[in-house]
Amino acid sequence: MTEPSRRERQRAATRQEIVDRARDQLAAHGVPGLSLNGIARAMGMSGPAVYRYFESRAALVTALAAAGYDELTAALTAAAHQARRRRPAGRLRAVAVAYRELARADPAVYRVMLTDPYADGHLAAPPVVASAQRAMQVVLDLVAALPGPLPAVPPGLRGQVARWATSRGSTVEPEVAAAAIRLWTRLHGIVSMELEGTLDAVGIDAGALLDAELDALLDPG
Repeated sequence: MTEPSRRERQRAATRQEIVDRARDQLAAHGVPGLSLNGIARAMGMSGPAVYRYFESRAALVTALAAAGYDELTAALTAAAHQARRRRPAGRLRAVAVAYRELARADPAVYRVMLTDPYADGHLAAPPVVASAQRAMQVVLDLVAALPGPLPAVPPGLRGQVARWATSRGSTVEPEVAAAAIRLWTRLHGIVSMELEGTLDAVGIDAGALLDAELDALLDPG
């Protein structure tokens, strides 16, 4: 593999600094507070110069979402590896905990990974889709390793989950895809309500609720 040139390394470093500064803006002010011109000033660059790295705020949000999914993939992979001596259900529990911890550590980035409140289309951008697929593959692999038959998929959903899996290059059975989606949606629902303060407002402990949902999903008997 050819080593990147000095110019390429400098460009990559500048691009990464822009993303890092954007994360700070995102944490402080949300998507409306993202400002390429503000980042340019802080970095001692001209406005037009920074636009050579990101053509718009939407492109910057895309980069933030893709980076978030890359970090999620790394966190889930590490959790699965650390729990490798556990049974498959135990590994999935460890991955679920890692998912929640990552979201709690950087809620601003987590929000742009899974929501598109400004309809800029970043969730459908190829870099985000590819990064999200890598994270989901960790979950799919662990669900596929669960012993015993998985719950049947309702006829109305069977074709949908099969197409969803195929679109992501996966060859898992519909039962595996459906179980993985159920796990993902439960995780996202609980974590999102926790981050927005909804559960705390009604006196529900998010960790206890997540444990109960995992019990129901992984140990239905």
